[in-house]
Amino acid sequence: MFGGLHPDGMTPLEKQEHFAKWGQYLGYFNQHDQLISGSPLSKAGKVMTQNGAFDLLDYNQLEGYMILEAESYQAVEQLLEECPSLDFQSNKIEIRELTPNF
Repeated sequence: MFGGLHPDGMTPLEKQEHFAKWGQYLGYFNQHDQLISGSPLSKAGKVMTQNGAFDLLDYNQLEGYMILEAESYQAVEQLLEECPSLDFQSNKIEIRELTPNF
């Protein structure tokens, strides 16, 4: 899961360059059959609690996700070292393992 700078904070040229890097980066995973799923997330959203649904106000916290196939956390860390999201100091990537047969 990726969090940090949303593309709205970039100039048009910066967006174009950033998304071109993402295209190249994701191409590697497609070529090696490691990308299972992934997508940017919209700004709009809701938070559900016992008291109901509320508008999601802090959209910069999570900007997208990827599901990758890898042998270990260390392997994922190596794959993510070149991630375009890390071009920005304030961004972060959260790594989680999917729990099968929950």
